[in-house]
Amino acid sequence: METEEIIVCAEEKRSEAVRYLPFVERLVSEEIGAYTTYGIRALLGNEVLAEVSDITTDEEAAVSLARLCTENGLAVEHLFEVIEDFLGSF
Repeated sequence: METEEIIVCAEEKRSEAVRYLPFVERLVSEEIGAYTTYGIRALLGNEVLAEVSDITTDEEAAVSLARLCTENGLAVEHLFEVIEDFLGSF
C-alpha cells in the first residue's frame, strides 16, 4: 500500500512540473524599427507563472533554452538568472 501511494505522488508531481515554452513577438524599436523576437513563458498547467520577452532574435536559441529549462526541471525563481547567463554567453 505505501509503495502504491509513493508512485501516485511521484506521477502527480511529474504532471505538475513547470514547462517552459518559447513565444514570438513583433516589436518596434526607435533605433532599428520593427523586429521579430522570442521570449520564454513558464507554465504550470495552463497558468503563466513568469514571462520574459525579447530575449533573442534567434528562434532556435529560444527553443533550445526553453527545452533545457523544462528538461532540467528549472525552478521558476531561477529563470531570470538562467536568462542572464544565456545572454552573457554571446
